[in-house]
Amino acid sequence: MSAGSSGRIAVAQNAKGCLEAFYRSNDASIRHDWQIQPGGKWHGAVGFGDLAHELTMVQNVDGRLELFFIGTDCRLYQSSQTSPGGAWGKSKCFIDGVAHITAARNADGRLELFWIGSHSRLYHIWQFVPGRSWEGGSVFPGTAEHITLAQNADGRLELFYVGSDSALYHDWQATPGGGWSGSIPLKGEGTHIAAARNADGRLELFFVGKDSGIYHQWQMSPGGAWDGPAALGGRARQIAVAQDVNGRLELFHIGADHVIYRASQRWPGGGWTEFAALDAKASQLTAAQGVGGQLELFYLGIDGENKLDRRVLPDIGRNSVAA
Repeated sequence: MSAGSSGRIAVAQNAKGCLEAFYRSNDASIRHDWQIQPGGKWHGAVGFGDLAHELTMVQNVDGRLELFFIGTDCRLYQSSQTSPGGAWGKSKCFIDGVAHITAARNADGRLELFWIGSHSRLYHIWQFVPGRSWEGGSVFPGTAEHITLAQNADGRLELFYVGSDSALYHDWQATPGGGWSGSIPLKGEGTHIAAARNADGRLELFFVGKDSGIYHQWQMSPGGAWDGPAALGGRARQIAVAQDVNGRLELFHIGADHVIYRASQRWPGGGWTEFAALDAKASQLTAAQGVGGQLELFYLGIDGENKLDRRVLPDIGRNSVAA
């Protein structure tokens, strides 16, 4: 499944196996950088010619990456590669009055986009044909402040969101690519969320609580009921989650001191290591798998530079002791 997280940084692997990154600089302009060859050197950031508050990126079934971003005019814009791994087309205005976005690819290849609109209402729209025209624009139940998507092992998308009341909610497709079941509350309250699928198919949700603590909850079986929440330690401004080449989830957060911290599952789907500080500070971050599954961390510093920093991450899980 190809899914995009939203924020000031959007990263995805293109059809050629090269990572591509878009990010919002301090003056709101979008900048674009990409690997010249899989796992190799990067081209160097260039201007994309648009302004944005937030971005997300997802891969079409034909391999073309598709970028969505909220402009400084609060309109949603869309740009896609003209060919898999190729050049990018001109941005087009898509929807008016958008605050936050997230997108994913359905089991049948159709992209589906969710956004928070006016009065914190939830909406979604979907491709009518994989990689082609869009339809929909339907209102979802509930009001939200932050949203994210994940895909169940059977292909059903699941939407998670922080409600306007700070409570956590989820909704899921009744069948892969089909209709939705309706909003159901989850335990806990939060401000920021991230979700991922474990190696055994169980979804896991991570959130920053109202106390700035980091918590998680998880499906007890793939597509099944939920357990938790449980505290993971630390205090966070933002969190991001990714899966490493061995199938373990890894969680990153920006602490109250702006330092980046990292924790890893001790084994796929298992217990967690303690958070360890990295020698970097950030205002925004995300992580993605590069060629061969190696994790790469992308972050924007706090020094005012319009620069996206990157770091290939060593495997810390091999040196941790199973609990």
